Amino acid sequence: VGSEMCIRDSKDIQQMKMRQYYQNMKLHIPYKLRSLGNQNKQRVMIIGIDGACLSILSSLIKEGQLPNLKRLMENGFCAKHNSSPFFQSYNAWSSLITGTNSAKNGIYSYETKIPGEYKFVATNSKMRANKAYWRILSDYGRKVVVLDIPGTYPAEKVNGIMVTSLYTPKGACFTYPEDLSQPLSRCGYSPRPPEVHTEKRHHQRLEEIFQLANFLKRTDWDCFCLLYTSPSPRDLST
Repeated sequence: VGSEMCIRDSKDIQQMKMRQYYQNMKLHIPYKLRSLGNQNKQRVMIIGIDGACLSILSSLIKEGQLPNLKRLMENGFCAKHNSSPFFQSYNAWSSLITGTNSAKNGIYSYETKIPGEYKFVATNSKMRANKAYWRILSDYGRKVVVLDIPGTYPAEKVNGIMVTSLYTPKGACFTYPEDLSQPLSRCGYSPRPPEVHTEKRHHQRLEEIFQLANFLKRTDWDCFCLLYTSPSPRDLST
């Protein structure tokens, strides 16, 4: 999605920056994720890497980078797929987590128009018409961890833990259970992305996400869903 939205005239420069960005990410990802959860039961982990289009990843793998992703692609299944219309995180992730398109789940963008008015309000999880898969798993007694997925504010009651993502209002509770928000805030964690767009700050943000994932691995879970939201390629120039 990220590469498709690049400005055409500077596409090569922006893709170079994204290549370097994800190449640097390999220093952080492997040792943080290898130990998530124990091996005593079958589990499912869903890892989202925002903007990591297959063309960039494939090029890096051919150069000998990203050995863990290479192993997953060789031992599993890898293919291109169509994203949702408009290429926006809210409707794309809402479609992924519900298995329905925007016409059925009701999520089209970061903002939702108030019927009969010329006003828009911030889209939130209560506006989603269909159940997310973690709600269905919870209903069947499975334990879930949901971390940094767009459109999850306010955090819904699940059989496990949920930490919301971008567009969570400042100062609002961003977790379920609710009493997890204050301890995380005291540790310096925020669900909101960096307001200062520098490569150093986004690497710090990456570290914060995976440090939290490393902490949440100690809980009992059947399905763990994690996303790291990357900056725009243009942001990396600052």
